[in-house]
Amino acid sequence: MLFRSFLIFSLVHTIQATAPPFGQLATSGNKLISVSKGQPVQLKGISLWWSVWESLWYNATTVQNLVKYWNINVIRAAMAVDHGGYLTSPDTEIQKVWTIVNAAINSGIYVIIDWHDSNATFHQNQSIQFFTNISATYGSYPHILYENNQPTTDPWNTSLKPYHEAVIAAIRKNDPNNVIIVGTGNYDQYVDDASVNPITEYSDGDAAVISGATPDQLGNSSVLTQSGQLVQSHLLNSSTTTTPAPATTTTTAPRVVVNPPYGRLAVKGANIISNATGQPVQLIGMSLFWDQWMPQFYNQTTINNLKCSWKSNIVRAAMGVDASGGYLSDPTTNTQLVYSVIDAAIAAGIYVIVDWHTSNATAYLNQSIAFFSSVSAKYGSYPHIIYEIFNEPLNVNWTTVLKPYHIAVIQAIRANDPYNVIVVGTPNWSQNVDQAAADPITNQTNIAYTLHYYAGTHHQSLRDIATQAINKSLPIFVTEYGTVNSDGNGPVNQSESQLWWNLLDQYKIGYLNWAIEDKNETAAALVSGTTAQQVGTNTTWTPSGAFVNAWYQTKSTNVTC
Repeated sequence: MLFRSFLIFSLVHTIQATAPPFGQLATSGNKLISVSKGQPVQLKGISLWWSVWESLWYNATTVQNLVKYWNINVIRAAMAVDHGGYLTSPDTEIQKVWTIVNAAINSGIYVIIDWHDSNATFHQNQSIQFFTNISATYGSYPHILYENNQPTTDPWNTSLKPYHEAVIAAIRKNDPNNVIIVGTGNYDQYVDDASVNPITEYSDGDAAVISGATPDQLGNSSVLTQSGQLVQSHLLNSSTTTTPAPATTTTTAPRVVVNPPYGRLAVKGANIISNATGQPVQLIGMSLFWDQWMPQFYNQTTINNLKCSWKSNIVRAAMGVDASGGYLSDPTTNTQLVYSVIDAAIAAGIYVIVDWHTSNATAYLNQSIAFFSSVSAKYGSYPHIIYEIFNEPLNVNWTTVLKPYHIAVIQAIRANDPYNVIVVGTPNWSQNVDQAAADPITNQTNIAYTLHYYAGTHHQSLRDIATQAINKSLPIFVTEYGTVNSDGNGPVNQSESQLWWNLLDQYKIGYLNWAIEDKNETAAALVSGTTAQQVGTNTTWTPSGAFVNAWYQTKSTNVTC
């Protein structure tokens, strides 16, 4: 490349999504266009220097000043690949790119994510991995453009085009709409070679709308193809004996997005890991109570207090299913409560477990599939999400009852979300993890297995079962535990609680305490009458709550406030 541009660094995680100047972009003929208007647009801006050599400029301040003083509408994050860049320190370089992407989205400009590599064909697998992760995290934002930088003299037909098609296919699995820019031969100069044999993404000549159009634009003639205009004209001049419904307008506030502590998660062996670093991570936090009975804690205030006063890097939304007032009797209210917690967790930059809180989930398979299909379609692109698809099964057979249920729900989620972790319940109130270890779910990725315990009831024998499963490389996640007896009462058992924490910390297993509630039981973390605003106030904590909080203060959960 011609070494001209420079600029940016600093880890900024908060995104207040501001719409970019022209909305969603697309290509039409040889033009870059605004999908909403169907008109050509022009992007003008600045490229940053190689990320590995000028990290000083990779920060929100640079982006903000370029917008304010340079009037740019696009910025390019040139992520170095070789020369000590991504191939050497992938996590470091990814964080620089994330910082620029977040700042651009926050500032309401476009951002080009540039795989800055003249030898990309030699690094195809790494490129696919990088763009898969980026598109899964940011593909829902119209601000994003993807670029493969400057190839050397590789031939277009036999080298560059196959490489581009492989990377495009990886991006399109997560992001069907945003523009992808492909490099041409001889340092992006041989565009004539590409024009003779261009890349053709799927296009249907019978399509009624242009690529990137959305359902709410069907009344906008600028997004119609020639075929669409012809058909619309005919229908408008025909009698169809229907009366149009009155128009309605729905306004959705921009979602604030703060990257979670370890980025996208994955499962490897017996561990939940950071996908970016490949290292095991430990998630520690609090479970909310049944949503239909404690809705006053299903809000941003509670989540912020859990992050800042409890050092929680994860929260669990326990959505009641078949209990009185739960999802089966009122799906709209319960779903909205869960969505409120998901939005709050995304805004706070912590992980969130979406929990199908029932012991009879196999009786409600269709409802479970419908619920998790909806959640994964809405939130599957966010790395904050963890699905818990069956809270505490009864003492039923793992292989013939639970495993088929789990596989069916997993497949429904994976249709929308190929990456985020799914936690599956195990027999006997999620205690018999040894049965799952003997016959784990196969042909699926990023699956973890639930272990629940209550320190006053479950002692060394259950820890032995857990250890045996871990030694068989079963990834365990304690999505619920108590410091008292399994009925939610009895004294806080500090000695057994400590033995459990020691075991879980030894293997970096995540755990969430039951529960953020002010019910009159000793498992409750809060005294009666506590409000969401007081969740972080130590005078409102019960003996169990104070005990758990004190332990959490000793832990490194990678959250800051």
